[in-house]
Amino acid sequence: MKRLLSTIAIIIAFSAAYAQDTHDIICLRTGFNLARHISDAKASSKIKFGINAGLTVDFEIFNNFFARPGIMFSMKGARYDEFETVENLNYFELPLLVAYKINITNNIVADFQTGAFLAGGAFGKVKRHEPQYKEFRAFKRYNNDEYRRFDIGWNFGVGVILKKHYYFGFGYDLSLRLLHERDYMTWHQKNGCSMINIGYYL
Repeated sequence: MKRLLSTIAIIIAFSAAYAQDTHDIICLRTGFNLARHISDAKASSKIKFGINAGLTVDFEIFNNFFARPGIMFSMKGARYDEFETVENLNYFELPLLVAYKINITNNIVADFQTGAFLAGGAFGKVKRHEPQYKEFRAFKRYNNDEYRRFDIGWNFGVGVILKKHYYFGFGYDLSLRLLHERDYMTWHQKNGCSMINIGYYL
């Protein structure tokens, strides 16, 4: 976790320094998450609402193509009707994306992004209306990780940039790593999260 926080600090400091001489590359973002688990369990998960917030930085690679690293805080997890379970899993994420921008008009730019993300479980709780498992910490239980703390996945997104500053977009995070060790669970779960975002380019 200390290494993750150090990496976040470096990204923010580097972005701020670079932005002194360059305009319209840092985008502050926030929005809503519609998270659930992709699973082969009999009990299917329901959508759990959350929020996300952070920043991305656009570095032009060549004409209309941009590298887009960043740092985000994202609330994921799921709800289950069985035992009235709510799984609150909160992550710091490092998106490592590539974006392509198309000028529609002078004031409207279409924005497409895709790429990997790395995530570290910051904190979270699981609540169940079940006597022996009423509530417990998501990433540490019985001195072992019930949920894997680190995740990796792929992001897809599309949006528009208005008047060079205002961003509106939709995206999806698909985890590629199981939430649990295979020999721990009788079923396999991964995070899946749809996102609705607004942002502002500095």
